[in-house]
Amino acid sequence: MTGRQRCGLGLIITSFIIWACILLLPFTELAGAEQVMWGGVIYGISYGVFFLGIVLLGKEMWAKIKAGTRRIFRRGSKQNPPQS
Repeated sequence: MTGRQRCGLGLIITSFIIWACILLLPFTELAGAEQVMWGGVIYGISYGVFFLGIVLLGKEMWAKIKAGTRRIFRRGSKQNPPQS
């Protein structure tokens, strides 16, 4: 893994951490409208950081991550269909 790809992976992980900060907003002393505004700002920043990370990773590495994620969340087995 190159330095550029490590940086991209680090940015993707950082984007999830930034996104998780939205869960802390209800516990702040901000007014409701301010919480909504900050939630949008935090979401926008995490979205931008995520896609910057994808660009730095490159197509090949992103394809490997997607394939691994699909393998984890795949439902059932296609080899043994249910019998009726």
